[in-house]
Amino acid sequence: MNESFESEDEYTPEEEVMNKLSLGTENAIDQDFVDALEEKEGYLYLKGTYAHFLTRKPGIHDRYNFSVFLKTFLGLKKTAISTIMKEISLLMRKFNPPPNKNGYEAESITLSDFHPIVLPLTFKVLVPYLVHQKQLALVHNIPKVVLYQKLIDELNQTNCSIYNTLFLLKQSYEAYKVDGRAIDQYLPVSWTELQPHLIKHPTKDLWASKYNKQVENRIYRSFMIQKNYEPMDSEDFNYYDTEFGLTLNHEQKQAITDAVENRITLLQGNAGCGKSTLSMIVADVFRQRGESVLFITISAKARNLLLYKIARHFKEGHPEAQTYARWSMGRKRHDNIIVDEASMIGNDQLHTLLRANPSRLILMGDAKQILPVCQVGCPFIGLQGCIKTSVLTIQNRQAADNPIVKFVQQTVDKEPVTLPEYNGESEGAFFKTSDEDDFLSFYTGFYGKVKDFFCIKSKHYQLLSDRLQETIQKDKYPIRERPYGPFRKIYLDDPVMRVTATKLAIKGTRIPVEVTNGTFGIKTLTGVIYTQKHDGVPIEEPTNYLFHEFQLAYAQSAHKTQGSEYNVVLVALHDKNPFLREGDKNIFYTSITRSKKLLILCGNTRDRKHVIQIMTSEFAHPIHTYDSPMDVDRKYSIRGRHGWHTITEYPVPNFLPRSSSPFDKAVCQVLDDTYLCKCGVRLKKSSMKAHEQTKKHKAFKIDF
Repeated sequence: MNESFESEDEYTPEEEVMNKLSLGTENAIDQDFVDALEEKEGYLYLKGTYAHFLTRKPGIHDRYNFSVFLKTFLGLKKTAISTIMKEISLLMRKFNPPPNKNGYEAESITLSDFHPIVLPLTFKVLVPYLVHQKQLALVHNIPKVVLYQKLIDELNQTNCSIYNTLFLLKQSYEAYKVDGRAIDQYLPVSWTELQPHLIKHPTKDLWASKYNKQVENRIYRSFMIQKNYEPMDSEDFNYYDTEFGLTLNHEQKQAITDAVENRITLLQGNAGCGKSTLSMIVADVFRQRGESVLFITISAKARNLLLYKIARHFKEGHPEAQTYARWSMGRKRHDNIIVDEASMIGNDQLHTLLRANPSRLILMGDAKQILPVCQVGCPFIGLQGCIKTSVLTIQNRQAADNPIVKFVQQTVDKEPVTLPEYNGESEGAFFKTSDEDDFLSFYTGFYGKVKDFFCIKSKHYQLLSDRLQETIQKDKYPIRERPYGPFRKIYLDDPVMRVTATKLAIKGTRIPVEVTNGTFGIKTLTGVIYTQKHDGVPIEEPTNYLFHEFQLAYAQSAHKTQGSEYNVVLVALHDKNPFLREGDKNIFYTSITRSKKLLILCGNTRDRKHVIQIMTSEFAHPIHTYDSPMDVDRKYSIRGRHGWHTITEYPVPNFLPRSSSPFDKAVCQVLDDTYLCKCGVRLKKSSMKAHEQTKKHKAFKIDF
């Protein structure tokens, strides 16, 4: 045996590299990438993105460069890594796209397109990466109109409205910090130069970015192009009454008529008014006319709920359902597009849908529910005052005399009421007076004993989940634990929620089944068993990455429950001023409309007063001027690219391999006294200089 392997001190890194290379160049690159992570912060997001990239069948050149690129994120905060990896994953489908049915091969994006400088990231995420890589000078390559547009959107704290006061915008500018330093210490911006990028409201002392006003102008122009289609027949309604086993009321018949006969329709309906059922009827009308139908949702969870309803109502020729993010990557044209929970789409998203030029576009939602997240504008609300809107108010989900329905209606009508104290009832709407410690024991009276039970908390729900876990599992030993952050321990039978999507291979199926972000499950000894089912059987995933891919689900936010219903709902109110910002009444309304049988608001005497305040407050009323077009200079236009802009010359530097990588050297020696070049060619030492001048070797360069 060779003496160099008998002593650990004499075992050199070069020999480890040789062992990796003996497995083949591709395996060596993969192993080197995994070894470099060493379970650093955010490493699971990097590993997941790299695995996703390998499904695009990259060559050796791209494989190596992408692994080097991902290593540049080591050292950033996990939240920043997860945000950037999400945007990179959305672009992945455009890298090495397969040919379509007609054999056409779309042009692939390059590795440079994955650089954060050209991704739709906030400056609070982008700047730390550029500083970390010493590439801050790249921001000078971003067009000024793009730079200020992004900055204005981040300064506007009420994103549901594109308008804000000049005072609040300036206050936000002066308070804007990145890693504790003012934004103008990182970016070539100033408050004086920002103001010409704003445009004044026609009647109020409010200001919006000129780009956002341009988008409003385009949306309104598109909505003004109307076209009428073949009307519905009265016999059609009789058919659907029989087919769906219901009796359509006058509001529902009018809504169906409007959706079928008009090019663009807004369908506003309170929770429980049958919007989803009407959408299935409208889709069936289109299908029988030989037209294609696509349902679009914002969340993957809402898409799955729609797919379940589609499978139940359509035996053949069923419509498609996609998330907006998935659809926007390809933008395949459909004759009709139906957007579910349309109150959650922003101006840019609606503009993109209109540019797809469907024959009909139906926006379906409830203006009183949750507003857009990380989007600018709320067109579903803003346009209701400009164009005809079908409105549903008659409740179908619950009996009209149900106390929950009455409480919801009183909240809508701003009629404050004092809920009765809860004393063990099984149905109705109540208030449970308790401080946060008392609530923990009150919660345990429902957990595991009541079927279809859920707890909603608008803020700090992870901290509440930790305390509930500690109370419920106090006499048990954890399966795993970690020393930092929320969700430090995991116990058997803990309820959990996936925060990253994954695809699982299911026995008996050729295509992996997607388990989406927001899917709930229970911890088992070997992994997680989900509430999501496949062929009627709950999906089970063997996994150990619980701390990184899951959250505790003893309590969750109202956003995660939108579109879902539960028999029993607890709403925890133990926060200072839990519902006082614009849009908070929408969150409260969404929370109280999730319950079918029993709704209990939990809080102290101060929280009782907050309930009265929120009931008498206004729902979010974003300020828009769709019906007041204003001329904006074309120089403030932004040509879309991955959600933001086009940079004529990629401001992406030549990355040098990191010193810790065993592939830093252009040529690695292997055991048989030959050399394996990083471009994949094996050669002798005497041929090395000549090989470095070849086209193949020169083509293999680090060109991120």
